[in-house]
Amino acid sequence: MTYKHKEIVKLYHSIGDVALEIGRPTSAIRFWEDTFGWYLKLNRDTHGNRSYSTKQLNRVKLISDLTREGGMTLEGANAAIKEKWARSYLIFIRNWRETKREFKDGRIRKKV
Repeated sequence: MTYKHKEIVKLYHSIGDVALEIGRPTSAIRFWEDTFGWYLKLNRDTHGNRSYSTKQLNRVKLISDLTREGGMTLEGANAAIKEKWARSYLIFIRNWRETKREFKDGRIRKKV
């Protein structure tokens, strides 16, 4: 009988873990705290270290996607999140880019 190791699921992530997950420097994430503090609602431990729950990690990923993939400014991303159309915007951008790739690769042809 073999022993199966259980996968450890982290409840909280450090800012370094979050930075590695989204591929952005920690300084950018710290800077976002000023603009998106109302949305991120960060936790700090007794030593003052930031800890991100899975929900907060997903929110940071959304901000990163809006600014990197969506080409938005921080003010634009902030407005999109407040007005609740950020996710639909990202879906639109991703679909548009996929269609553009398919057209470029010849999988979609122009109608004549």
